[in-house]
Amino acid sequence: MLTGAITVLGSKMRIDARVLDATTGTVVQGKQVEGETKEFFDLEKELVDLLVAALQIKPDQKEKSSLRKAETESYDAFVSYSAGLEASDRGDGQKAHDLFLKALQADPNYRSAKSASERLSALYAKVDTEKAEGFDAAFKKLNTKDKGFAAEVDRLLQETNVT
Repeated sequence: MLTGAITVLGSKMRIDARVLDATTGTVVQGKQVEGETKEFFDLEKELVDLLVAALQIKPDQKEKSSLRKAETESYDAFVSYSAGLEASDRGDGQKAHDLFLKALQADPNYRSAKSASERLSALYAKVDTEKAEGFDAAFKKLNTKDKGFAAEVDRLLQETNVT
């Protein structure tokens, strides 16, 4: 199992990684790299190289190329995307969506941020459609001649958040 941490103080950064034996919990290998936040992607690659060597992994050329390729070169995009994933894990879809959009502002070509944003947008659209359909079905059941018709419509609007 791989675990780690990123610590940022001002413009300085430290990335720690540990490989643990999941059956015993013992640290098999641990490495760290330090540098400037603007060097994040270089530091990440350096850490990968250290771990690959320490674990005596022999990647083929295609795997080496894949390890060298970053989805974004924008640290700000990466940070926003990572925070979006964390917000999503906490169940805060709106915050996650906002952070994915912020990542896309920093790097419009960041595929993972775009994909995550599109998935959440599709989910919101589905929920909105379901709410509207629920409102329509409930509205059709109302009698427009009832004295409480307007109040019932207001209640339905509030209940379904349809405006």
